[in-house]
Amino acid sequence: MHTQSALNNAGAQLLQRAAERGDNLSTITAALMRLLGRYRAAALQLAIGEALQRDVPR
Repeated sequence: MHTQSALNNAGAQLLQRAAERGDNLSTITAALMRLLGRYRAAALQLAIGEALQRDVPR
């Protein structure tokens, strides 16, 4: 459950930053769902964390 909670927080932060940049949130959400279906939640969480550190929320 901890990984899911952390993924939710990271995903929310990613979407918040994307919204601030005016990015298309539905496109990003669909991409995140595809990635979650393909990879484990922990791997997706790490990728989101890296995107946030690089300030590239898409």
